[in-house]
Amino acid sequence: MESIKDHVKRRAMVIAERVELELTVAGTEYAPMERHVFKCTKNNTKAPKEKHVIALHREIGEGDACKTVLKMLARRLKEVAGHQISSASLAAGLKTLAVWHRCINSGDDTFVTLCARYPHLIESPPMNPAGQMYAAYLRELLSSFSASKHAYHRETGFEDTRMRRISNEMVVQEAQLVCNQLRKLAECDLQGGLMDVKTASATQYCINMLILDAMPLFKALSAAIDRLFEFVGTLPRTDAEKMTKLFNNYVKFIDRLTAPAKQADFRPEVAVPLTSFDKKAVREFLEFLKAAEAKTRTENGSPEYFRALADSAVDATGPPREAVETPETRVPTFSMDAAIAAPSYGAGAAKSMEPASTLAGQNLIDLEDDFLGTSTLAQPLPLTMPLGAGNWDPFAPEPTTAGTMGQTTSNGGDFLFDATGAAGGAGQKMPLNSATLSMLYSQSQVNTQMGGMGGGSMGQGMG
Repeated sequence: MESIKDHVKRRAMVIAERVELELTVAGTEYAPMERHVFKCTKNNTKAPKEKHVIALHREIGEGDACKTVLKMLARRLKEVAGHQISSASLAAGLKTLAVWHRCINSGDDTFVTLCARYPHLIESPPMNPAGQMYAAYLRELLSSFSASKHAYHRETGFEDTRMRRISNEMVVQEAQLVCNQLRKLAECDLQGGLMDVKTASATQYCINMLILDAMPLFKALSAAIDRLFEFVGTLPRTDAEKMTKLFNNYVKFIDRLTAPAKQADFRPEVAVPLTSFDKKAVREFLEFLKAAEAKTRTENGSPEYFRALADSAVDATGPPREAVETPETRVPTFSMDAAIAAPSYGAGAAKSMEPASTLAGQNLIDLEDDFLGTSTLAQPLPLTMPLGAGNWDPFAPEPTTAGTMGQTTSNGGDFLFDATGAAGGAGQKMPLNSATLSMLYSQSQVNTQMGGMGGGSMGQGMG
């Protein structure tokens, strides 16, 4: 309970501050707005007066005065942090942040867009821990709005939440923004301010403002969770893991928001005079929290089920895990057509499988290289062509009179042929190349013709 002496002292200093304000701004263009800012944030035991807050809303709605109101609120927040100013109290700091919060939630997005460009201005003094938590939430609110260009805390029940109308990719991004905003809101533990009679009204007013934001935020996050159950298994693995953590935070928010919602106070001196904040709205919000908690305990709505869905997600930048080829699962394959078309080489010769069109031309080159003496075969090849015969069969058994090839270095690395039984005489070494083969083939043709002529003459003589 405030003593009479403290009350008189506080009132005297407020009057002195008001006189100083009038001497500073009296007669200026913005004097009315300065008075409204001062009267709704002055150091007393009451909540901000609604008529002064509405006057600021009216100025903000015109558009031109948005920057002026922002400068006044930022300067006022610094004033209540000064040790030489009479308004340097917890109540004045909380009331300034609450009025700033009301201005952010009012009208169109003009003022909140402007504040989102200067979030660093909302900074409470270290001597006011409750004000620091509240200011941290307001900065997160502006950060979320700057990223999504949508104020989820201002959604109403007259239309469906934006979270049900956006794409899956945007749900993943904006659900994290809403989750971060709710986390900062749940961290605002302002219970200590209710113990002091000088700050009780201002603290309760701030709690009501936080509850007013928590209702649409949690409903938007619930809509995002419903959407995630449908497609979390198709997300990249990194996003699926983030959504699993988000769902775990969603379950925790149910308990962390239930206690503040039960602290809503509807007394005229501390209630937020808005249609969205009444006993019916708070009661429906508590029922919504209870239904969300019951859903998380069902089989198809539990964290374990959500985790199982997320585990089925695969990384979009890589193949599925079951399709990865390992040394154990790799099976060698070959083509029978290619094996039949490929020529047969001696031992130690390794040739790669190639298409039939390529092998046809390559085989001719390989055979020519072999006959020209440029072959690189490691083992000698048997000569299967019987020389000296008129009609030889390349697939016939190898005759005993056939010559043999042997590799030597006496002829520059060429193969030498032992022309035993062929033209040239026995024991003659001839290089095995195209010229030798042509000569041998011509000789065989001559021998064939001579054999035919001999047979004809013999027949004539016998006749």
